Amino acid sequence: MIATTGSARADAIDGAWCSENGQRLAIDGPSVTTTRGLKLSGDYTRHSFSFILPQNEQDVGSPVEMVLQGETRVRITIGKSAAQIWHRCPPGTS
Repeated sequence: MIATTGSARADAIDGAWCSENGQRLAIDGPSVTTTRGLKLSGDYTRHSFSFILPQNEQDVGSPVEMVLQGETRVRITIGKSAAQIWHRCPPGTS
């Protein structure tokens, strides 16, 4: 049997996500690492993730809603701001 770890997460929201302006966050099951490197828990499903921005983050207290839009795109809405499309970060992006 051949295992393919790369495609196992292709249809899940888990992984590193990058914005057009260089921000990055990462989801690993019910955990998220925010754009400023804070680790916290959120509400996880295979195709969505949500959490409240903690102190030390821009827009503290705002809800963040993420919905997978395909293998490489996620729609992110922060508070009442317009939704943004982020993409999977290229391999090796930290």
